[in-house]
Amino acid sequence: MIQLLEMMSVVYSMTIDMKKIALILMVLAGMVCHAQNTLSLSAASGHPNDEVTVSVSLDNSDAVSALEIVLPLENMTLVQGSATMGERSNGHTITATMVGNEARLYIYSLALNALNGNEGEVCSFKVKLGKVPATYTLQPSVILSDALGQQLPCTVNAGTITLLSPDMTLVTTSVNYGRVAIRGTYTKTVQVRNSGNEPLELTGITFDNEDFSAVPQQAAIAPGSTQSITVAYAPVERNADLHAVMTIASNAVSGTKTVSISAIPFSVNELHVQRAQGIANEEVEVQLTVNNMEPLVGMQCTFSLPQQLVYVDGSFTTTERTTGCSTFASLNGQQLTLYLFNPTNQPWTGDDGVVATFRLLLDGRSGSYRLNPTNVILSNATEENMTSATSGNYVIIQSPTINAPTQLNLGRTAVTETAQAPYSIRNTGQSPLTVERIIFLDDGYSVAEELPITIAANATATLTIQHETTLEGLYSTTMNVYSDDPTQRLLKVTVSGETYAANELTLEGKLVNDGYELHFGLNNWSTDLTALQMDIHWPDAGMTYSSCATTSRLSAHQVMVIPLGDGYWRILVYSMGNAVITGNEGEIFSLKFTCENNNYWGTTVTVDGITVSNQRSENKYSGTDLELEIAVLRGDVNCDGFVNIADVTALIDYLLGSDPHPFNQVAAHVNSDSEINIADVTALIDILLGNN
Repeated sequence: MIQLLEMMSVVYSMTIDMKKIALILMVLAGMVCHAQNTLSLSAASGHPNDEVTVSVSLDNSDAVSALEIVLPLENMTLVQGSATMGERSNGHTITATMVGNEARLYIYSLALNALNGNEGEVCSFKVKLGKVPATYTLQPSVILSDALGQQLPCTVNAGTITLLSPDMTLVTTSVNYGRVAIRGTYTKTVQVRNSGNEPLELTGITFDNEDFSAVPQQAAIAPGSTQSITVAYAPVERNADLHAVMTIASNAVSGTKTVSISAIPFSVNELHVQRAQGIANEEVEVQLTVNNMEPLVGMQCTFSLPQQLVYVDGSFTTTERTTGCSTFASLNGQQLTLYLFNPTNQPWTGDDGVVATFRLLLDGRSGSYRLNPTNVILSNATEENMTSATSGNYVIIQSPTINAPTQLNLGRTAVTETAQAPYSIRNTGQSPLTVERIIFLDDGYSVAEELPITIAANATATLTIQHETTLEGLYSTTMNVYSDDPTQRLLKVTVSGETYAANELTLEGKLVNDGYELHFGLNNWSTDLTALQMDIHWPDAGMTYSSCATTSRLSAHQVMVIPLGDGYWRILVYSMGNAVITGNEGEIFSLKFTCENNNYWGTTVTVDGITVSNQRSENKYSGTDLELEIAVLRGDVNCDGFVNIADVTALIDYLLGSDPHPFNQVAAHVNSDSEINIADVTALIDILLGNN
């Protein structure tokens, strides 16, 4: 640009006409500015080993005389001799060759001619496709030059080649069935994936071992999808190390693929110890069973006997399956080894069942004792050990076991009642438990059920333990439980509890013409009660204390009602001479309350802080707090506790303005609407007639 400005200054210093100056400027600008040149490669597609044509076009503003194109190729090669010039050739020559994995194209003119025109195909060439399906990008390096050999700027648009083909990929390349018993069927799954871009057709599956089969045999797999093939193995002969090959044929260009298969099929010959059980100090028979696929002629095994199991000498013997066989038992300490063999090498009969038995003396307490066979040999006629599996089992010694608590609390009971509590005895043994008798060391105790009782194994029986007394306070004794548990004939149980005097208050409510009364009663076992105290809570009712009335039970007592707040009173009942409250049940006093608007309907009276004192100033109250809910009786307009014709009269008087008293406005809303009117009279009559 600096050179251009210098040349322009020279031009301006010359005396020429303006048209020549403009022409010179245009030529000079062309010397330093080039237009855009774009080379583009076409797209193509084909199948494996196809030859496809790639076209090279050029849109250029500069005069291009020569081109150099270096194109990396993946999974394809340049077809030698396939490069040809296009319609834009102006006496140009093209050469093309492969160097490593690059195709190199050279276009030139010995006369340094420029290509014809400014757009269109310059040349084309062919490539031979490989086998791996994919879309490959053709991204060349390009050099353009003019007639003077100067390099021209160039933009490149890459081309693409899509290789179309299914491609079979084995997700599963090997299958191992491990140890499997012959004469069974076992399955595994092989995953086949189509990693190509055209449908993959599985055309057949074969094995080099006839014990294998596959489903399905043919399948169509879409590009990018996976097919599961179930391979079934049904071995019929044992083999210590089996290897097989699964061959999958398809339309993929890669052809068939194989999956390696391994397995260890074995013959099933198993020794099993059968469970035995019996009563302590008795003998039980232990059976040895064998299920076999091979012809067997002999057996050997060893047991480590628990201390509680004693081998009975000479008890090891054959069965029908092993007729003609000889037996021998060797006992070394607690190691018992058993031998069973046929002197003539004749196989046992049958393929399942008891082959031998032996006896054990049960010399121990209740429990389960394991017998595990070791060093097991199941021999065929060639003295080959054919054992495939063994299993042990338990010998169960049965005896009753008493399981019961050693403490029993009868709880807190009024002296007027009989204290009772359940006492559960569980038999955790394996034979029935008999509870023969129960003896208490003190009087007043008993068992409600008849003895003796029998409790089945793993069962529970519940007895009812009782205690009666007229004395207050704590008590305890020892209960002796006798049973036939051989390890615990006598179970000592501590029985305890507490008795108290039953002294309880009662509360009832009563409507009166000018208010509401609370009636308190006292049911007491103690005969030396002299005073009591309580707090009454009646919130949100707007009640006013009016008066107190006592019964003959408080003939020597005074009642003091002390207001402590709104709806809160403290009641004191006392005798200056410490006189006792007479009698043992019934009402002792009542409190009357008044309310101008009968707001007490639907409220709750709570009485707490109750103390009932005897002559020794001991609190003998055994009851709970009291609560009285004053429910609204719909239709009880005159507050007499009943719904009858008198309520209809009171309701009509109210509507006529005669102001009946008492009058419960809440109960007068008979039809539950927002007003007291003639509709409530109708509803009340319906109630009396049984229509509502």
